[in-house]
Amino acid sequence: MKVSFLKSLKFRMPLLVLSGVLPLIIIAILVATARASKTISQESQENIILKTELLAKNISSWDESNTLALLNLNNQPDIIHGNIARKQLILSGIVDTYKHLSLAITIDKDGWSVARSDGKPPQYYGDRSYFHSALTGNEISYQTLLSRINQKPNLCMAAPIEIEAQVQGVTAICTDLQELTEQVGQLKFGRTGYAF
Repeated sequence: MKVSFLKSLKFRMPLLVLSGVLPLIIIAILVATARASKTISQESQENIILKTELLAKNISSWDESNTLALLNLNNQPDIIHGNIARKQLILSGIVDTYKHLSLAITIDKDGWSVARSDGKPPQYYGDRSYFHSALTGNEISYQTLLSRINQKPNLCMAAPIEIEAQVQGVTAICTDLQELTEQVGQLKFGRTGYAF
């Protein structure tokens, strides 16, 4: 009696083992893949949160440092009452101290620069929103704009110059946004993704 190959134990035994083990292997692979995907996703989210918190801390630190520098500048007696030469000396000093600053200026109520850190002739700033905001008494005003000097994007901060509680002008400091990015930091996500 000859048993056909399909009915033989040599064929049926591996087939039975495979039919019992193969579903278990597939289920194990699916579970492992789902767990790995969840772990990778959770680690990525945690990494993004940590980097975002670091960036926020850097930005806050930069803003606080520059706000204090601007307010200190505005409290200098020579900025309030001094002659143009003294004002230019102080403005140049702040730009030399804070290397990321590209310009420090004082502006009169009509919008014309009185003194500049770069020593250039007076220019009109009355069309800048940071000037108008500071002129109305806002403690610190910000504006991103295209610089008239170097044609690069800048961030300017301004504060009012007050004499006996009356706004008499504005002091402003500006930084190139590229310098700001380098100072505050840029974050790299993964191998190729950047966030600024």
